[in-house]
Amino acid sequence: MKKQDGTVLLVSLMILVVLTLLAITAINTSTMSLRVVGNMQAQQQIEDAVKRGIEEVVSDIAYFNEPATTHTLTVAGFPVSVAQRVCLRATPATGYSAVWGLAPQNTVWEIEAASTDAVTGAQATIHQG
Repeated sequence: MKKQDGTVLLVSLMILVVLTLLAITAINTSTMSLRVVGNMQAQQQIEDAVKRGIEEVVSDIAYFNEPATTHTLTVAGFPVSVAQRVCLRATPATGYSAVWGLAPQNTVWEIEAASTDAVTGAQATIHQG
């Protein structure tokens, strides 16, 4: 019998090491991708909650009739803080005179709202006008 020198064993062990490294790399890559997608989803959810919070506050006429205050409400489980409104511009509506006391006005408002998710740490601040 010929003497065996173990070359086949050495080559097969090298192939197994390379395959193991490729498998570990694939697992790490997929785990990282899942984290990125999870963070993007959390960020999108908090932004949607802030936008809905602004819409809820703005759709109530009392928000514009009462003194400017900060409103805090819960939207989809997130605490949303809608800051005081700021009137950027008010002009008489088309077809009315500025000297007439009851003339309706076209107004431009700026509203800022913010929220932070305590679980994921996602934050969103949105300015809407």
